[in-house]
Amino acid sequence: MRSSIQLFLNKRFFNKNEDITHRGYHNTIIDYIKADGTIDYKLIYPSHRIKRKRPFTLGELHWKFERDREFVTPDAFFTMIKNGKIFGETGSVITPDNKIIGDLAVEMGKTTAHHTYLTLNSIPSPTRIDGNVAVIACDAGKNYFHWMFDVLPRLDLISKAGVPFNSIDKFVANKCTNKFQLDTLKVIGIPKSKLIYADKSFYGQASSLLVPSYPGLSGFMPKWSCDFLRRNLLDKTDLKQKKNYPEKIYISRNKKNNVRQISNENEMLNIIKPIGFKTIVLEDMPILEQIRYFAHAGVVLAAHGAGLSNLVFCKPECKVIELFSPNYLNLCFYYLSDLLDLDYAYVLGEGEEPPRFVCPGKGRENITINIELLKKMLQTFVAF
Repeated sequence: MRSSIQLFLNKRFFNKNEDITHRGYHNTIIDYIKADGTIDYKLIYPSHRIKRKRPFTLGELHWKFERDREFVTPDAFFTMIKNGKIFGETGSVITPDNKIIGDLAVEMGKTTAHHTYLTLNSIPSPTRIDGNVAVIACDAGKNYFHWMFDVLPRLDLISKAGVPFNSIDKFVANKCTNKFQLDTLKVIGIPKSKLIYADKSFYGQASSLLVPSYPGLSGFMPKWSCDFLRRNLLDKTDLKQKKNYPEKIYISRNKKNNVRQISNENEMLNIIKPIGFKTIVLEDMPILEQIRYFAHAGVVLAAHGAGLSNLVFCKPECKVIELFSPNYLNLCFYYLSDLLDLDYAYVLGEGEEPPRFVCPGKGRENITINIELLKKMLQTFVAF
């Protein structure tokens, strides 16, 4: 794997390589500040503890929900690094003297010590970028969930640091291969002309690198990031359309190539259609229309998937029922629902449940729903 990345980089860049003799890393921005006292650092949102409500379910609460009822958010901050560097599609931040900054250079599934930048035998010299350059890219940033909660809220930190967007010459973002990326940036006020796309071969050095921290640990969004999305996307969306949006929506994932499809969806539709559920498919729906559907919804039923990121646009006390495979429980939308005062419940699909504290992580597995159990959930939780 390493040799293929190396070959790819060598093909894409100039022949001249950078002197990487003294590569290394700082675990955190604070460690870097201790090593170089000239760094400008602003704490924007201090660390704080979150206590979550118990979700509703039928039967015994899954151990993951018991474990994750409390969480401490990390500090959210802004820093400026003269001649700072940005590496790869993750937008990893590197000091002028070739040190990775661990909490600004996350590669999922890797420690800072094993970052790609530190494993390459040679690296071409970075492309020079003049002016003020802000980095907002992150690992998996093209995915809807990560774009909404790991990328866009970094713009709030820039703004709260007192840096006007019009004073920034370029924004280093994940490659915008999805329409929702450019659409959301446009609404927030970032034009396409100011974007530099970070891909696997990207390596740049800015005369003035503006670096907002990640909003938090990926999947554990803080409340301020939700507030930012609501202010900048929901509040700027015209919700008073002639179209009558349904009170109850079911988000279908049964489109070709989707993972976590409902295996017996037709059987499920037979019980939810008569009680007023409207089936919607989000993949091809414009972002503003997605916002409208969720803003009007009183009940949302869906299998776990990135489309539930739109829960951030729901009104308080909206009822959410999330469907899981017993082999994959990712609780990010439980966390989101709790932050927004939504009423959250979940249903586990059929199949043998793994032993306590065992996470098979089969995130692509389809889900078969026990129809009688779902009926009971709807009758009990939604009172149909």
